[in-house]
Amino acid sequence: MALKSGSINLANDPTRASEWAASMAKAIEDAFISEWPIAMDGADAPEMNDQARLLFVAIAKGVVKHLTQNGSAFVVDLPSVANHSHSVNSGTTSSAGGHNHAPQPATITGTIDA
Repeated sequence: MALKSGSINLANDPTRASEWAASMAKAIEDAFISEWPIAMDGADAPEMNDQARLLFVAIAKGVVKHLTQNGSAFVVDLPSVANHSHSVNSGTTSSAGGHNHAPQPATITGTIDA
């Protein structure tokens, strides 16, 4: 699954509500709303509008852009695992003993929404 930043246009398009709901900007907005009463002594969170969402969308776009441009900074290191199999294309190979999987650079994919 690729990272999806979200956008003001996406947030305002009711035909794409599920895409907005799956975006990083919406996750940031939800966290903001969740934390608001704690930081603001129980006050209700402000109503969301384009101006409020601007910060969430900008942060999400920056994070997605940075991660997709620097995916090689992340390395996935799989420890030795005994008795397992690998599926490659249509074939499967098995291993009765553990072996080390060399660290592999991560590939991070994402979409910066318009």
